[in-house]
Amino acid sequence: MVADMEDLPSLVARRLRELSAGPEPLSLHEVWMRRSQQDPNTPTYETFRRITASGHSRLTDRTVTALSAMLCVTTDEVYRAARIAPPLGDFTLPERASRLNDRERAHVLSLIDLLLDRRAEDAQQTVTSSQPPADDEVKALLGTLVAIEEMWDTPDESRRILRKALARHGRR
Repeated sequence: MVADMEDLPSLVARRLRELSAGPEPLSLHEVWMRRSQQDPNTPTYETFRRITASGHSRLTDRTVTALSAMLCVTTDEVYRAARIAPPLGDFTLPERASRLNDRERAHVLSLIDLLLDRRAEDAQQTVTSSQPPADDEVKALLGTLVAIEEMWDTPDESRRILRKALARHGRR
């Protein structure tokens, strides 16, 4: 069984050894060439070389899919090695969200971007450091909420509720 803490470069190296028919591991370039011939939309060789050399800063779903195909592993294995939560599937806002105006919808999308950026930063910190991230989930979410609150330049009911929640947690 593979160690639970196998990182992405280790996964790539292990699979290149396991996929080889001979005593030498397959080269990354060789498996990339096979994949790029099957799928012309495969990310560049340089993308995979960087992953192998130093991990990653961000992986797109397309890169994860290509890497899993190249290494003959599941996308879940790649996400786990990259310390990234796999996509949960399509996400649809509830019907009541259709009442939001364009500006409010932009704020919702900004919140999503901030949450995903924070997750990517935490994942990168976990990859590059043996120490866990300093913030727990509540502090991270509050930090995100503060950033969103600062983006709003017109007071409204949502801003009042947000400020009240931040004050309750000692942030404002």
